[in-house]
Amino acid sequence: MTMVRHILWRSAAIAFVSAAMLFPGAVAHAGSIAERIAGKILLQVERHGEAWYVEPSTLERYHLGRPKDAFAIMSGFGIGIASAELDAYLAGTFPARLSGRILLDVERSGEAYYVSPDDLRGAYLGRPKDALRIMTDYGLGITDADLAQIPRVLGYSEEGRTIAGYDIGSGGYCVLLIAGIHGGKEPGGKGMMDRFVDDLFSGTETVHPDKRALVIPLANPDGYFGRDDKLNANGVNLNRNFRTSEWVTGDADTTTYAGEAPFTERESRVIRDIAATCADGVMVSFHARGNFVNPENSERSTALARWYAENSGYEYYEGWYYHGTATRWFEETVGGPAITVEMTDYTAHDWEMNRDPLRALVTDTLVF
Repeated sequence: MTMVRHILWRSAAIAFVSAAMLFPGAVAHAGSIAERIAGKILLQVERHGEAWYVEPSTLERYHLGRPKDAFAIMSGFGIGIASAELDAYLAGTFPARLSGRILLDVERSGEAYYVSPDDLRGAYLGRPKDALRIMTDYGLGITDADLAQIPRVLGYSEEGRTIAGYDIGSGGYCVLLIAGIHGGKEPGGKGMMDRFVDDLFSGTETVHPDKRALVIPLANPDGYFGRDDKLNANGVNLNRNFRTSEWVTGDADTTTYAGEAPFTERESRVIRDIAATCADGVMVSFHARGNFVNPENSERSTALARWYAENSGYEYYEGWYYHGTATRWFEETVGGPAITVEMTDYTAHDWEMNRDPLRALVTDTLVF
């Protein structure tokens, strides 16, 4: 594994081009870099050549890891193509619409080819060692700061939709921001998180060196795209599915159903696993509606909630204390303060209210 990373790191160093050189005149906001390098293999020049694939249709990045992992991930994106059509393209170049895609010959046992965005030629992808060759030959070096602008696939929902987020900065103090855990019932939180990410990447301020911002704009994509209540595809309220003290399953077929056991749902496990990478920090979970900020049980959570209310214009409220929530789990397990922001309405993004406290949480020295 060390040798593989050494090879990839050397290739990244040779191939590296900064975003400013690669995309002259580009506006450095979320999505701009991803749109311009869709389908490419990216190698982190500041992380010894960690490899990523930017899926062309979603513009989300997938960690490729070891050659066998890279082979499995890339093969999983295969699009079927007839042998005659494939042979014609292999004799010359592929059309631009197939740039960065993985093609599977449906008539020849699924032989796979990666279409390089650089020259629109096909590279054979038959075994894990071919994945390593593709990463080495076609990998483009990228800095951590530029890579952070491309949403990272953190996991999958119960119906297989991606749960993507942003991991920005490398400090030890995490600011974990979550929205959309209640899916279609509360769509405004996703809009507000998207605005925050755009603001962070297009502004002059950056994440403080001692901090790391983890942003998950849509924690329940199945609910967002397929339901109009608070539940996920299995009918579970994800914000009751975390392992906390006094956890109970609740009543099935109601909006408070917590599942058969804690962490039965893929979505809650995604949040658990990303939060587990934090040794210290805060969690802010966005919901609707209520126009207030509610703390968890600790003095640190209370201090954070009072500060957030004062700087946002929301009311401060202490009346809610539920089992199984993401914030309660974070406080009990990670040990950091956690609050729930109940936005003014289900579809409202409340950007003007949240802008200043969110900026301060990630760019200032402020800690709780």
